[in-house]
Amino acid sequence: MKAVVCTKLGEPNLLEIKEVDKPTIGKDEVLIKVEVAGVNFPDALLVQGKYQIVIDPPFIPGNEVCGIIEDKGENVNIPVGTKVIGIPPIGGFAELRKSFSPWCLWWDWNCNYSISKSYGTENNLCCWL
Repeated sequence: MKAVVCTKLGEPNLLEIKEVDKPTIGKDEVLIKVEVAGVNFPDALLVQGKYQIVIDPPFIPGNEVCGIIEDKGENVNIPVGTKVIGIPPIGGFAELRKSFSPWCLWWDWNCNYSISKSYGTENNLCCWL
């Protein structure tokens, strides 16, 4: 699968699109086919090594995704095919992202992915909940 990878800390224009392995999920996780990923100021800080935590490269940034559950672990009660907003700590800038199932919000109202993604931002999510 393709992902945006931070191979060295620096300006966001240093990010690279690479082929990476498909994530494998655990019994309490889901695999999300990412349709939309939020790009936020913390992502820019993270790839520069200026965020509150510093992650050694290589890593896939991105902590907000909207997509469809493609696979699920045995302890997950979210059906495959369900639209979700996921808040993984990192790894959202990829075609597929695994996520701990409690970090996913189900959504089935009639709006597009771009609009639903805005609910995933920390401020909007807190207000919406």
